[in-house]
Amino acid sequence: MAKVRHSKYLGISLGEQGILVAEVANSGGRREVRKLAEFTFPEGTSLAQLPAAGRAFASFLKHEGFHSRDAVFGVPARWLVIKPKDLPPADEETASAMLRMQAESDFSSDLKEMAYDYAGESQPKKPSSVLLMGMPQERLTHINEFAEAARCSVVAVTPSMAALAAVSSPMAVPEGIVVYVGGKSGELAVQTTHGLQRIRHFSTSAPAGILVDSGGTAVADGPPVQIVAELRRTFAGLPQNGTPPEDRKLVFWDG
Repeated sequence: MAKVRHSKYLGISLGEQGILVAEVANSGGRREVRKLAEFTFPEGTSLAQLPAAGRAFASFLKHEGFHSRDAVFGVPARWLVIKPKDLPPADEETASAMLRMQAESDFSSDLKEMAYDYAGESQPKKPSSVLLMGMPQERLTHINEFAEAARCSVVAVTPSMAALAAVSSPMAVPEGIVVYVGGKSGELAVQTTHGLQRIRHFSTSAPAGILVDSGGTAVADGPPVQIVAELRRTFAGLPQNGTPPEDRKLVFWDG
């Protein structure tokens, strides 16, 4: 996945109800958020009609005082097909060639229908694991059309959850799960000492559960049952790697 080296850029996270925008300054490898805002889709447009919202987004950026027009777009996990891949010892060029062949096999017989990339790094002297990701090319076309209408330049496109997991990793070391919940859906990422291991989308539309104290007395409404089920399933599936369960942390972000 591309590393952004621009001195200033926009982080644009595409969501079901609207778009989160951050203006980020990048100086000497240290990033600083200068401005934040939230754009709500105008009536008659939505994430499904993304290009149609481009002009309104251009006016929004001007009104809110955003100066940069170089943009890194974050996409929702449900747009992606994601598969973990184990690699033998290989340099970056060899690993990319192997993953391209696997993408052709796993995602589509015609890569013109899919855009693909991977998260993680190969290791020349030891095996490694990466996440192979595919997204319909039509989605990428819509992002480019939206950016053109908004008078923005697309620097990179990446899963929003990958970026959120990266900034959460200091809180989740050595192993942990990062969860984001907004509206009727959520996303989950598994972050380990070996990097990003998993990204998944899930629904949160079921009723909430009940939190109880040690004596069995109900004390508060709990999170929707899907979140609890997802967390149990994910924690149970984490590789052991000698990490005690109490050292596996949960970082939870809400809307």
